[in-house]
Amino acid sequence: FFFFFFFFFFFFVCVAFRPVVYIICLCYEVFLIWAAGQNLPVLRGYFHNKTSNPMLEVSYDNDCDLYHPSNPAHVIHAVWTKMDHFVWFHIVGYVFKFLLVRSWWMCHALSVAFELAEYSFEHHLPNFKECWWDHWIMDALVTNTLGIWLGMKIVELCDLERYQWRFALHPIRRRHNATEGSAIQKRIKFFRPPIVQLKNFMVLLLALFFILMSEVNTFYMKFLLWLPPEHPFNAIRIVITLATGVPAIHDTYYQLQDRPSKLKFTMAMTCSCMVLFTELILYLMLGVDEFLVPFPKHVLQLWAGILLVSIIWALWRFFLRYVIYGYDKEERQYLAYLERIQQLKKE
Repeated sequence: FFFFFFFFFFFFVCVAFRPVVYIICLCYEVFLIWAAGQNLPVLRGYFHNKTSNPMLEVSYDNDCDLYHPSNPAHVIHAVWTKMDHFVWFHIVGYVFKFLLVRSWWMCHALSVAFELAEYSFEHHLPNFKECWWDHWIMDALVTNTLGIWLGMKIVELCDLERYQWRFALHPIRRRHNATEGSAIQKRIKFFRPPIVQLKNFMVLLLALFFILMSEVNTFYMKFLLWLPPEHPFNAIRIVITLATGVPAIHDTYYQLQDRPSKLKFTMAMTCSCMVLFTELILYLMLGVDEFLVPFPKHVLQLWAGILLVSIIWALWRFFLRYVIYGYDKEERQYLAYLERIQQLKKE
């Protein structure tokens, strides 16, 4: 309860007092720059008092058979052996993640993307090695969904706004409570051309990428510095990430909704990206001798396939669909209305 109370207090402070976020970001950025000038054994000594003995990383890919005919109780045993503190981390993490993005479908997209990231980086991080049912049933279907549902109930209880991220990809931005103008003006706030829809789609993918990057950075930091999950620095880093992420996501969402053709980086978005990329550079510098195994071929093929499908879908959704079928009735009415307004201005 203290953790939830602290988060809500911190959430409103981050939204209401942006200078607090910028100060926190600057302090953490100075720390990262300082850490980049240290070698890895010395840096581990600040966080771990046994620098000669690496922390034992647990993998979860053993005993993956759910059912044995000779031992029906093996199902319970196999599942129970995978239950540890990370189960609670999944639930609480997705509660906070829903409070951050406030979207059911976007949280599930992040859930699936993180499971794919675990497959992609399991050759570096033993914690990411899991059984298939641990990935997709225990994590994605049960614990993550439970955390998302709890986050949704908290948003409803606190009467917070739900973010409609998918509306940023719709061609028409609808107007609410309009009292002046024509019938079309009362229904429509503005029209997004296909190129603007495509730009919004790319911004949305970048937002998903940065959130996923923040999660993966957490595990790389824990592995490189030999930090146990309960180490205070893990919690401090998560708090700093939330401090920079809350206003950055807020700015991104409202720019996508209300300023589709004038997207720009705000100070909060710049701070969040700066911290994430500095962390990435730090881990690449510290892990140059730690991560010698190259990415497996099937991982590269997986992400190449995802990229190809995304490009094909974007071409169809934002260009080919309009070329083949044209605009729908309401879109044609609004475009004719805009053309008429331009003619009247010229006259």
